[in-house]
Amino acid sequence: MCSNGIIAEEPIYKFGVLAGEPASLDGSKSVSVGSWEECVEECESDFECILASQKSPGQCNLFPWNTVSDVKKKESGGEEMVAFRLYTNEPSCELNLPTLLHGRTYPLYPNITEEYLWRIDTLDDGYHITYMKTVQEDKMVCGNWSWNRPYADGCNPECRLSMIQLYAEPGELANPLRNFSSTNWDDCVQECYQSNRCVVVYFDEETTKCGYHQVDDILHFVQKATADSGKRGAIKVNLNNETCKYTTEQLLNDTYYPLYPNITEEYMWRIDTLDDGYNITYLKTVQEDNMVCGNWSWNRPYADGCNPECRLSMIQLYAEPGELANPLRNFSSTNWDDCVQECYQSNRCVVVYFNEETTKCGYHEAVDVLHFVQKATADSGKRGAIKVNLNNETCKYTTEQLLNGTYYMMDNSTLYVDVFWGVMDNVQYPNRLTFWSIRTYEEHYVVMFYHDEKYSLYSAQTPRCPINLFPIEISSPLSPIQPLCYRPFIAPNITQVRAKTLCNRLGLDLMPAVYYEFAGPIRGKIAVRSNLMPAWSFPGNRNWNVWVGLERDNQCVNKSNAYCSGNQQWQYSNPSLAIIYYQSPRDTIDFYWGTNEPDMSADKCNTTEVDINGFYCASESQKYLLYLPKYADVAASYGYVDYPPYGPIDLY
Repeated sequence: MCSNGIIAEEPIYKFGVLAGEPASLDGSKSVSVGSWEECVEECESDFECILASQKSPGQCNLFPWNTVSDVKKKESGGEEMVAFRLYTNEPSCELNLPTLLHGRTYPLYPNITEEYLWRIDTLDDGYHITYMKTVQEDKMVCGNWSWNRPYADGCNPECRLSMIQLYAEPGELANPLRNFSSTNWDDCVQECYQSNRCVVVYFDEETTKCGYHQVDDILHFVQKATADSGKRGAIKVNLNNETCKYTTEQLLNDTYYPLYPNITEEYMWRIDTLDDGYNITYLKTVQEDNMVCGNWSWNRPYADGCNPECRLSMIQLYAEPGELANPLRNFSSTNWDDCVQECYQSNRCVVVYFNEETTKCGYHEAVDVLHFVQKATADSGKRGAIKVNLNNETCKYTTEQLLNGTYYMMDNSTLYVDVFWGVMDNVQYPNRLTFWSIRTYEEHYVVMFYHDEKYSLYSAQTPRCPINLFPIEISSPLSPIQPLCYRPFIAPNITQVRAKTLCNRLGLDLMPAVYYEFAGPIRGKIAVRSNLMPAWSFPGNRNWNVWVGLERDNQCVNKSNAYCSGNQQWQYSNPSLAIIYYQSPRDTIDFYWGTNEPDMSADKCNTTEVDINGFYCASESQKYLLYLPKYADVAASYGYVDYPPYGPIDLY
């Protein structure tokens, strides 16, 4: 309504009506109305609608922002009525349309005058509408990370790391946000830019909270938000010589980025634009044409992965030797490609490592303590690879499948292992092959070796153990005989909690300290004094303090009652392991603890301040490890003939 022709101080939305017709109805919303006035009112009530048109009575088309580009004039064939949304302080009944419809820019949101804009220009045959998410300003650096890319300086080296600013919030299934300290959007997006961990950052204007996701979080879907929602977001991207010339729309749709600017074929990720958000997909390697055996890249299965020449393969990782590992054996290579090839050519090498800083290449054989392969980041300069011998099934696996719960069999030709029994001589099994497994955990990969569970060494009293575990030959009056396999690990100041975890990840348990003849490194056993438990030590000059698999029952901590007396107050790392040693004339062995000890307190079990030299892992003989496949089944999966076992007959 006009008020005496007085121009209002503040602009508001008004509609400029004239004869014309949109060049296309694509992207419009069709609604039924009773009159042209109702059509304009429908557009006015929808804040995203910038144009309304009507060609026939009762039918109205509404065009949201960024859906219509050209409107024909009446003289050029426009047979409809159109209404342009305008943001002006001119009186509604006195709109100067020739001026308002030429060279003017209008905001979609009245309180946001530099973002989500449209501009109307008058042409000879009609009107052209241009959309801008941000206003380009003079003297911007790296485009001020504004929407209107490409930037004049966008390909400068200092602009290659860039932030794509959005109105967004975390999408479905996302991990909780990690916290930044910033309390405004500018500081928040800068804090992400400065952090090499931050990939996507979010800011909530209502709570003034700034949070982010890093690459290993579940952040795959970024939910779109509206400009007036107060939800801001930004995605960090590393640009190359080509992508630095892209528009923002191109950057956000089917474009690949490296997580690390100097590594352009691994740890890549892609952004795709959806109707309601942006989807982020991770690729550890970019698949290239004409690769042979997949170039041992991460994206398995390979097109030629089941060819005979590809069955011996290298799983490339960012990794370094893990806990408890033996010193590396040396290869001569001084770069990663030669290093991994040197391992591939050596039938003794199982895991190989390369340090980019020192240019040193080293490896472990199966007889080394190589069980834990520590994960590293792509920018650490620590490379690693695990050699695997694939069969008709595993050659079709993804890399994730190969690294988690898959069993492999060595062929003693391309991949070979000596079976090692402590300080005893290496014993080579003429017709017995080694099989092994890899499992994935948060911080490392775990490798464990096994052989034929029916094979026995020297005597039927000696249990068949997983490779690199020692057998204890038991000559006690225990009935039935209770065999045990064990291995000591030197790990100064390790906590009881960590020792227990490492044993469990090997498929073992902390060894129960229940044998009067306790296991030691001299041919399987060392005699110990009956007061072993108070000092946690071995006799003689070794004087080792070790964690073993005996804990006080939680119900008996600091308690003394009928239930919590004698051996009832203890619980063992694995109750199926032998737990009682018979020593005449007593029926049980006493455990020499102090009063109310151990109390299982965290300050003793989960601290590195305790004087500890290591720990013992143990298991039953391999035959009774029900989680393992049988040797014959693994051999059959590789098509190997299962020759009769060597050694005594199977008694247990």
